[in-house]
Amino acid sequence: MRTINYAIDLGTTNSLISRSENGEVRVFKNPFGQREELPSVVGFRGERILIGDKALEYLEKDPGNVFGGFKRKMGTDENFWIESQARTISAIELSTIVLKELKNFVQDDKSINQVVITIPASFDTVQSNATKKAGHDSGFTNVVLLQEPIAACLAFANTHKDVDKKGKWLVYDLGGGTFDVAIVSIGEEELKVIDHKGDNYLGGMDFDNAIVEKILLPKIISIEGCSGWQAKSEQKTSDFQKLYFILLNKAESIKKELSGSPVAMLDLTILNDNGEEIDLYFDVTRDQFNEVITDKVNYSMSLVDDLLKVNDLSIKDIEQVVLVGGSTLVPLVKQSIENKLGASVNQSVDPTNAVVVGAAHYAGTKIAIAEKSSEINTTSEIEKSSFNVELSYLKATREICEMVLLKFSGEFNGMNYRIVRSDKGFDSGLKSAGPKSMEMVNLIPNVANHFEVLFFNADQSPIEGHSKEMMIVHGQYNVDGQPLPNDICLEIDDFDYDRTKLETIFKKNDILPLKKRLYRELSKTILKSGSDSLIINVVEGNGNSSPSSNQVIGCIEVKSEELDFDLIKGTEVEIDIEVSESRDLTVSVFLSMTDQEFKEVFSPTSRNVSISRLKEEVQLLSRKVESEFRSLESTENYEQLQKVVDMRDELSEISEQLKTAENSMNSDLKYHLEERKRKVAQKYDTLESAGKGSVEKSRYLEEKQYTLELFEKHPDIDRRFRSKFDQITSTEEDMMKSDMAHFARVKADELSTLNHDIGWESGENVANIFFYYKHVYLEKYLDRKKAEKLIEAGDEAIDKDRMSEVKSILHQLHGLLPKEEKEKVTIQGTGLG
Repeated sequence: MRTINYAIDLGTTNSLISRSENGEVRVFKNPFGQREELPSVVGFRGERILIGDKALEYLEKDPGNVFGGFKRKMGTDENFWIESQARTISAIELSTIVLKELKNFVQDDKSINQVVITIPASFDTVQSNATKKAGHDSGFTNVVLLQEPIAACLAFANTHKDVDKKGKWLVYDLGGGTFDVAIVSIGEEELKVIDHKGDNYLGGMDFDNAIVEKILLPKIISIEGCSGWQAKSEQKTSDFQKLYFILLNKAESIKKELSGSPVAMLDLTILNDNGEEIDLYFDVTRDQFNEVITDKVNYSMSLVDDLLKVNDLSIKDIEQVVLVGGSTLVPLVKQSIENKLGASVNQSVDPTNAVVVGAAHYAGTKIAIAEKSSEINTTSEIEKSSFNVELSYLKATREICEMVLLKFSGEFNGMNYRIVRSDKGFDSGLKSAGPKSMEMVNLIPNVANHFEVLFFNADQSPIEGHSKEMMIVHGQYNVDGQPLPNDICLEIDDFDYDRTKLETIFKKNDILPLKKRLYRELSKTILKSGSDSLIINVVEGNGNSSPSSNQVIGCIEVKSEELDFDLIKGTEVEIDIEVSESRDLTVSVFLSMTDQEFKEVFSPTSRNVSISRLKEEVQLLSRKVESEFRSLESTENYEQLQKVVDMRDELSEISEQLKTAENSMNSDLKYHLEERKRKVAQKYDTLESAGKGSVEKSRYLEEKQYTLELFEKHPDIDRRFRSKFDQITSTEEDMMKSDMAHFARVKADELSTLNHDIGWESGENVANIFFYYKHVYLEKYLDRKKAEKLIEAGDEAIDKDRMSEVKSILHQLHGLLPKEEKEKVTIQGTGLG
């Protein structure tokens, strides 16, 4: 049995490749230069492609043809312009070039075709798919994605095997371009991510930009004879662009030097206003550096605070703080963490390669996908076989013995099995096969233990071609799966309130992979000859918010012309939704009425951020926050007021930066600002919901009480109403804890609709509905005389308490209304109820 073994940390500034070898990890070095890190930089010199250090060397000569930091563009529609080739190239294509170069680091194995690639925990589905596509495009047939905080924890846990690690860890991962903070629970055998937060546009690159824009450029412009660079910067001339990229490269060196020294020197040759070369030498101090990055470090600390708060934790609950990523070597970062958290900061694992080391440990336990020829052979053997066996066991353990479960099915009576370790140091002997057989196997400490499971007939003759292999790595921690970063939801119709709403299918932090089968009814009739359609819309985000605030990750639209027959309202629809460990989304829809199936695998790889649209959103949000500020200003609710002030300040800063975003040389800026805006919007939703949420929760409780009274009053009511009530109230605990007013509003509305239906069924509300049809619609009936006769009959039926007769009269009155009065639904909807 083969495992993947290989792992890649595809970083914003540097990338690495490693391999698991019998429980140990080897990080490969570049055969040219003997460095582990490959700078994630690609250059184009004519038709030549330069990668890594060679590209960095070429940067000062031709910055317009050298590209770095493209990890931050993964999942966006932004491309890079190659001047020397007069064409564009995407972040996926640039990442593919880096991945291919990393494969060349491995000189002793030229058949690498499966790999684990790490991604930030905060990467959404689009960004994850873009990373996976780069992996496939670089020649890997199987790409497994692993979240970086998990990889970092595996590196620490599996490196320091003598340290007591049980408890909760906080992983602070600040890399070259992304930031993650995660809370991880460590048990006897495995680690589990409890929750995480992050920003995919915060990292060391932002420190570099701050050095350039707030220290180096102002200093250059202030030098006599160099003031012309001010106008060039505003016009974004080619000369300025070249200087900016050169300064970025210098800024990275200054940043690294200031991590170990209080002063760094800039040594640079530039052209003055007369076109003459001048040599510049000036110092940059650590204090200057700290001043320009303090806001970014503080922002990362605020995300740490938010994560602890939302999980009801304090720093006292944290056993270890693990620092990961090269940017954590910046003294201000480490100092801020120690001051803020007051906890032990652990840097015993190299933060620059911790992710790739941990990823290799993970890759060493992931079963490789069999080659096609092997798959065909295995299939034919199984077809010939009259029995089947499934093995269950931990692929990594810290125990010296491990339990193996063998589940037999088919014709296995009289059969025997035998488990043998590859070094012959363990042999179970022949054992009788049962439906569930268990065997305890002994392990060699701190290595990968390989076993073969053999099968025998009743006469002890071997059953050829049916052996199985398994591997258990001793001394390592297991990963309790990777958590889902956001809720995955299905959009369904809510015609009672003229809207659509979300139904959460998988919750944030559910462990991947995930699979669920749903049965839903059609909310409308879809005619084959019509123009309507059935829409299965799957979104990612917050399941308790409105559909529009979430991101679409998969949509199947079944158009009327695709149907074999008409679909009638109330028809059952079978929906299978599956999310793989690497976030592939598979949606399958089966229409029983037409016996048709529609299936699609979704892998969206790009999204767009419009600066003009972002400005509008920030302005709108600012007005809302300002309105909230005015309403709180005269109150004594100082805690809420301070939250609003903080949001207002944050939006003001975002607005200021947006003014220059269009012309900024920092092309990541719009994505970073969009991320910050989204986080402020989430805080505002929570704050705004605090008041309205309590009102909606009260309405929910009132509706619930009324439902219970109806059940007590009508004990023989149809069971389907009680089932619906149980379904609505099943999320009550989550709803009452939530700050989202939208969540409570939807649940209160659902109970209100249920109460209306119970009232109709039991006759409780029939008289009220009749009163409405009698007075409100009197002037609108198409046949006034017929309507008056029906109303007269209805009055008599109500007097005699004949509610079934009143229901019949109401149906007839409804039929006399003009079409526009009967059409209550104004949204097209999805077709799912």
